Amino acid sequence: METRDLNIVKILYQHQHEYMNSDAIAKLLGRSSKTIRSHIKVINEASNEYGFSILIKKSKGYQLQIMDEGLFNYFLNERFLKDENLNFNNQDSRIRYIMKKLLLDNHYTKLESLSESMFVSVGTLKNDMNEMRKILAQYEIEIVSRPNYGMKIIGKEFQIRYAIAQFLLNNQHVNIGFTEDDIKSVKSYLIKLLSKYKIEIPEVKLDNLVTHINIAIVRMRNELMIEQQFQIEEQPLPEELKAFFQEMIQFIECRFDLNLPKKEMDYLYIHFVTTGIMNEVTNVPRNNMIETMIKHMLDHIKRIFYLDLTSDNALKKNLYLHLCTSIHRYKYKMNIRNPMLNEIKQNYPFAFDIALVASKMIEKDLKVQISESEIGYLALHFEMALNRIETDKGKLNVILVCNSGLTSSQLIKYKLMQNFGNQIQISEIIELYNIHKANLEQSDLIISTVPINDTVDLPVLYVNPIMSQQDSDKIQRYIDLKDAHHSEALVEMIELKTKLDNKDDLLKFLNTQLKKRNLIHDGFIDSVEEREQHASTAYGNLVAIPHPVMPLAKQTFIYMITMEKPIAWDDKEVQIVFCLGLKKNTTINLEIMYQNLTDIINDYTKVLKLIEADTEEQFHKVFSS
Repeated sequence: METRDLNIVKILYQHQHEYMNSDAIAKLLGRSSKTIRSHIKVINEASNEYGFSILIKKSKGYQLQIMDEGLFNYFLNERFLKDENLNFNNQDSRIRYIMKKLLLDNHYTKLESLSESMFVSVGTLKNDMNEMRKILAQYEIEIVSRPNYGMKIIGKEFQIRYAIAQFLLNNQHVNIGFTEDDIKSVKSYLIKLLSKYKIEIPEVKLDNLVTHINIAIVRMRNELMIEQQFQIEEQPLPEELKAFFQEMIQFIECRFDLNLPKKEMDYLYIHFVTTGIMNEVTNVPRNNMIETMIKHMLDHIKRIFYLDLTSDNALKKNLYLHLCTSIHRYKYKMNIRNPMLNEIKQNYPFAFDIALVASKMIEKDLKVQISESEIGYLALHFEMALNRIETDKGKLNVILVCNSGLTSSQLIKYKLMQNFGNQIQISEIIELYNIHKANLEQSDLIISTVPINDTVDLPVLYVNPIMSQQDSDKIQRYIDLKDAHHSEALVEMIELKTKLDNKDDLLKFLNTQLKKRNLIHDGFIDSVEEREQHASTAYGNLVAIPHPVMPLAKQTFIYMITMEKPIAWDDKEVQIVFCLGLKKNTTINLEIMYQNLTDIINDYTKVLKLIEADTEEQFHKVFSS
């Protein structure tokens, strides 16, 4: 089965609960619909032996059907992922292959020998090396060349291990020198210690510690040792953690027949105390520097987003605990992989932008650089804070009238808060016979499951005791009509099926059009490009949402652009762009705007309809549905 066939299976697997037509698959792969149909025919001739088939339904398209999970998982791991990693027609695969050789081998490698083994021209590899130099520069690692010898990397061992963890381990099928048995033995022993000392930590933190222990073991076996002296700040460890660490070191030395030098023990100690394990088992001592830093972060967020989180004590406590351990990671440029990063960016873009702004203040206060993975973890704290916001500003005060008992009324309340928690608040839950006791003067709306015969001076919306989607739609329409009288309107612009064919031209086009409409201040596009350098705004499913972090618009707007063909946007393909601009002191609910865009990002069928729209009316009908 060819790589292009495997890519079709991958796409159908990612959308296995829906049908996809050949046009939709073709757009993602840059092929014709006819080619896709031909390849699906070939796939189905061989698919049964791998435990799946592709169903074909007229007028709907194709859907993946998995008959044998075991066979299909074997197919994914043994065929698709291996073929993808050795596909040297793809630059990412070439870079990954060369990076592995340079990071793991401590000797010179000739470009000519790589060219022969990969069946790729020397000229192509030279272009790849330019990209690799940019990647390695992030870790303060250089590629040096020596005539007649070739090239190798130079850098501190600490940073090389960081690069191995960050770059190579993002691809689980790259073998970097330790076995599954090595991984299992270390992890199972740490789990035993956690149980012994009655400590619980999230699995992602445990896996991160296991990863760095195993990388250290591989490097020490190859006599590649930590050479720098760490300035370890004294932190009084609780007795159980001291014992935990000592037993961990003894196990490593015994299991892998090693005698750990002091610098290697210090290296593992730093990873140990920065996993977050200290926060899980002990009260963290007060740190004035961290408290000041949190104040700076929240003040800056308030200035940029007009979002006041300064009174959210739960957020401040969570940020404090997070920073107590992460400060050491920032300081030592240590890696913590974030397996949820793409999902966080895709599902919580507003929280991610808030975290990005917060990270700039941390960088300023500590004189450090913070990775995208770390920003992703910060975003989770801000997403929880957004979910906790209970401010009265802009919310409708609702009286819930329900005659079917406490449990039923609480279920309706839960459903209302789940769907409209950022737009309404339930001020009272009462039964019909008590309607005359309700505080009508301080309320905006009544939602009732029973007819109200009394005359009340408030709008009444009737819903079913078990709320349906129609009930939710009815409430949303009412809220939208109320919001239509808002003092500030969102400026919407639509540009369909442009012939733009690269990211740079698109940003220049945006700059020209927005200036022509007098919608932006100077520096808007520069700020957009700066935002892209920190974290790409291409979120997958052909969607990008470029925007500056600072409010540099004269009016709050959204500029929606579709292109005839997908364009390369960092490591993703993009065919629809939503450019956001925020006006200073905007009164528009940014969280709702981001949530609408999140819904689109996660609905590929809707994205395709937007791309296919020929008129603004068609586009807007899909966008606002």
